[in-house]
Amino acid sequence: MCGFMCIVSENRIAKKMEADLCRTLCHRGPDGVSYYRVSLVQNKSLFLVHNRLAIIDLDEEAKQPMIESHSGNAIVCNGEIYNYRELKESYKGIDWQTKSDTEVILKLYGHLGKDLVKKLNGIFAFAIYDRLH
Repeated sequence: MCGFMCIVSENRIAKKMEADLCRTLCHRGPDGVSYYRVSLVQNKSLFLVHNRLAIIDLDEEAKQPMIESHSGNAIVCNGEIYNYRELKESYKGIDWQTKSDTEVILKLYGHLGKDLVKKLNGIFAFAIYDRLH
């Protein structure tokens, strides 16, 4: 099972914690650990850390944290969206880059906002960093 965490801390503390944060989740999956750090206001940083157990899309493009290229929004996710293929078919106008159910959540968030949750069928937890809100 994948694992993720989201942490907001002061920049000076965040830089010292990078390696420790990534190691914290190493038991949650053998397929890689990565993080995304973004500077926020008031000398703070946001960390999204993800340890991956790749099941649906094994390609490197599907790794997390996943960053949406147009909006700059980022996501970490654990779980499975059972109807992600149907959602991709319903939203053919979206430029899908992966076979990942996580990408479906991230890109639908860009189109539907928080109402995207009403469309999802599955077992999941996720956190999205919205660059504009």
